[in-house]
Parts: sequence; C-alpha cells; structure tokens
Amino acid sequence: MKLMVMVAAITITANLTAQHSLEKIWQTDSTLKVPESVLYDAEAKVLYVANIDGSPSEKDGNGSIAKVGLDGKIIDHEWITGLDAPKGMGLHKNLLYVANISEVAVIDIDKASIIQRIPVEGSAFLNDLTVDSEGIVHVSDSRSNKVHRIENGIASLYLEDIRNANGLLAVDRELYILSAGSLLRADADMNLTTLAEGMDGSTDGIEMVKENEFIVSCWSGIVYYVKANGSKGDEQDSAYMVLFTLKKDELYNLKNTAEQEKLIHILLRSYTGLFTDLSAVNEETIASRLGWGREQLYLQLTELANQRVIKYIPRRKTPFLTFVQERESTERLFLSTVVYDERKERYTKRVKSVLEYAKEENLCRNQILLSYFNETNSKPCGKCDVCLRKMEKELTNEEFLKIKNGVESLLSSNECSVGKLVEALPFREEKIVKVLRYLLDNQYIIYDEVMKLKWVKK
Repeated sequence: MKLMVMVAAITITANLTAQHSLEKIWQTDSTLKVPESVLYDAEAKVLYVANIDGSPSEKDGNGSIAKVGLDGKIIDHEWITGLDAPKGMGLHKNLLYVANISEVAVIDIDKASIIQRIPVEGSAFLNDLTVDSEGIVHVSDSRSNKVHRIENGIASLYLEDIRNANGLLAVDRELYILSAGSLLRADADMNLTTLAEGMDGSTDGIEMVKENEFIVSCWSGIVYYVKANGSKGDEQDSAYMVLFTLKKDELYNLKNTAEQEKLIHILLRSYTGLFTDLSAVNEETIASRLGWGREQLYLQLTELANQRVIKYIPRRKTPFLTFVQERESTERLFLSTVVYDERKERYTKRVKSVLEYAKEENLCRNQILLSYFNETNSKPCGKCDVCLRKMEKELTNEEFLKIKNGVESLLSSNECSVGKLVEALPFREEKIVKVLRYLLDNQYIIYDEVMKLKWVKK
C-alpha cells in the first residue's frame, strides 16, 4: 500500500475566543509505503517519515525511514532500511530513536545507519515515542497498556494500566500521554492527572503549539486543538452539556423519531453519568459517528430538550459553572432504607448480568450486551467466541471444499478483494471468511501490495 503525507498549517486568530483552522500547504506524491508518523528535524530542516510497508505488527524487515524536504519533495524513499513496522520517533542530538514493534532502534543521523537496537521486554506493539531534553526515552505500548522508559540504553517499565497508550510528548519533567480519547499528564513522581477527555477513542499523536495548548490527531481522521484546562477544538473554553431527565426504563418507552433514537443510543454508548449530572459531550465526535453536520446535531439536541427528555446547555463563549442545589459533604449525606434497597437491587442486577454474560455458552455475546440495553432484535455478530464455535460446527467438509474450489477458480485469473469473493460465492459470509483464514494460514493465498488476495499454491 502506498500513501502520501500531507502538511497543514495552523492558523490562530488573535482575539479573545481564539479560532483555529487548518490550511493545507502541500502534500507529497503517493509513493511512500504506508507512512505511520512524521518527525521534524529543525536543525537539518527535513522531515523523517516512518514507513511500515506491510502489517503494523509483523516483523518482516520491510520497514524504513524516508526523508522529505520542507517543500514536500521526497529526498530519499528509503534513507534507513532494515526495520519491521516503525512508528513513533524522537530526536536527541544526532540520534534518531524509532519504536519498532518490540524494540527501539537507534539511528546515527550523520552515519545514516542503525547503531543499536534496544529490546523492550514484554512489549507487544510499541507505538509512539518521545525523548526529553536529557535524552531519556519514553515509548508507549498500545496493546499492553504500558509506557516504558529507556535510560542509558536500558528499558524499564514506567507506567501501566494506561488504556490504549499511544501518543507521547515529553515537556521538561512532565510526560503527556494520549489514552483512548483522553489526555493525561504524568509528573516527575509518576502522578497522573487527566487534562481532557471525551475525544475520539483513536487519539494518536500530540504536539505542543504553545504552553498548555496542544494539537491532538486521531487515526480516524479527526484533529483536536486541546488546552490543558480540558477544552477541545474551537470550544471557546466550554462545551455542550447534557443531562437525561428521565430514568433509563422511561427512556426506552418513549416514541422517538429514528434520528432521536440514533442520537440517544450514541450518547449512552459514548458517555457515562448522563443520568446523574450535567456532562460535557463532544459534538464533533457525536456528529461524526452519526454522519451528521453540527447544525443537525444541534437541532436534534434542542428537540429532545423541548420534549423534556434531556437538559441541554449549548456551548457558550465563556466558561460557567452552575450548581442547581446546595452541595452537601459526603459526611452529611443520608440514604433512606427505600433508596438503599433500590440501589442494592440495581447493583445486584448488574452483577448478575455480568456473571450471566461470562457464563453463557449458547447466546451471541453481542446480543446479550444489546439486550441488556433493551435492544432485542439484533443479529448474531459472527465474531465472538460463541459465534465462532457455532460456525466451526456448522461448516461441513463438503461446504469447505466447494468454497475452497470456488476461491481457487476466482483467484486463478485475477486478484480479488475479500468483499468481492463474499459477493461471488453462494455461501454465508462467516463460512467464506473461515475458509479464507485457513487458506491464508496455509499459504494457498496471500495479500498483494494493494490488499487484494491472489492464489499462489499449485
């Protein structure tokens, strides 16, 4: 797969409610091989581009680092070779550090060669990397939810339980971390503070624009302008605030329009606490997931507010905080027996549901989850362990041979995508996919560079 790198400039208007926009300056041609990240070298005035050139988790030796000029012209497609699936990069003096699946490669820029490979024990998917002013390296592992530290060529565990740990940025003695839609800050004593949350879950890269203000990119295609006070994008230091005014069981008994149903489901699946407190929600993320524009989202939220389904406070230009009643300290709170019993019953029901989900061996797990939220008309997902076991039982030897022969016939003349094979063969998709997995595992078929399948075994 060959992709291009695009560079955009951030325009900031100097007024009290700073507006931020992106303007494309240039883009390269499409000859870079699966570029994953870009690093600017201010001294050399070049861009380093990490090219995976294959699977992002496969140790195939196809990865490389390219050099690109500040005008967008590619200087060297394969300036450094011999990597696997390089991702995040960091600079210190004349050394370039590169995250490379389970190791960090150290490149001497002057010699244009790899001079050291530092193994990171227990790592599975090293992703982003940053280097502080003293040359200490931090590298994230998105699959093990950890951040590792490398000092004097030795790797050690630094932080753990960081969900989908990805983008990293070292500033002085502090480390900024992107974690599944949240921006965290770790101080020198490894104390964590959440600075912003509610972004798209694919948060990927982070750079500081000025003190306490950052650009955050997502591999899903969203870019945020984030301030350390938690505001994102052009939120003008505030956000949409939503609180459901009905109980959950009352909510499901309403006769809403199709659009309102979609919006309610997205809100409930994206945010917690919407039934107890006014909560900040990200309108860009919600609109993107719904495939709507901001205006349509605003109108639908307003309509739900008019129907007294939610309490809705639109975004304003200045921050505000409203307490709708006196805030009592926890020591003075009293729960009546009725309230206590009701909460205990709800808690017991939730625990029972979790246990039933874990023990169930016949129902699709996705269907169980959806039924918990009163969605009773869903279909089996075909991907959970229960569905996969059923499919294993359902695929007969005769069906396997027919699908295998059909795949061979279709791929003998032309390469073909998985989708085209599914359309062409008269069998259920999950059965076709099972046979394709077998054929891939046993090297009857392979993916070409544009992710199409071709038959290779005679």
